[in-house]
Amino acid sequence: MNAVDRYSCEEVFRRLNDYLDRELSPVEIAMVKEHLDTCRQCASEHAFEASVLRELKSKLRRIDLHAFDGAQDGNRRRDRAVAVKQGGANQPDNEKHRSP
Repeated sequence: MNAVDRYSCEEVFRRLNDYLDRELSPVEIAMVKEHLDTCRQCASEHAFEASVLRELKSKLRRIDLHAFDGAQDGNRRRDRAVAVKQGGANQPDNEKHRSP
């Protein structure tokens, strides 16, 4: 590509989030990648933003996992409470014969 067909730092910076999210056209992806391959400053910014995005995704996965685990615990407690109210029909055998 000649200089006219290349993105400037400003053009790359404006497209960086979409590039990281893979929301650019194949031509735009190629042009951003070419610029990142030749511009140390933009490549550094890309690396920083990519690391922030990875860390954010990792934290969100952990939050989702903890929320799922907490919901499961809450469901078990609710199911146990319902079973107790129904006279123990759904209680485990070791809990059916306990005195109230």
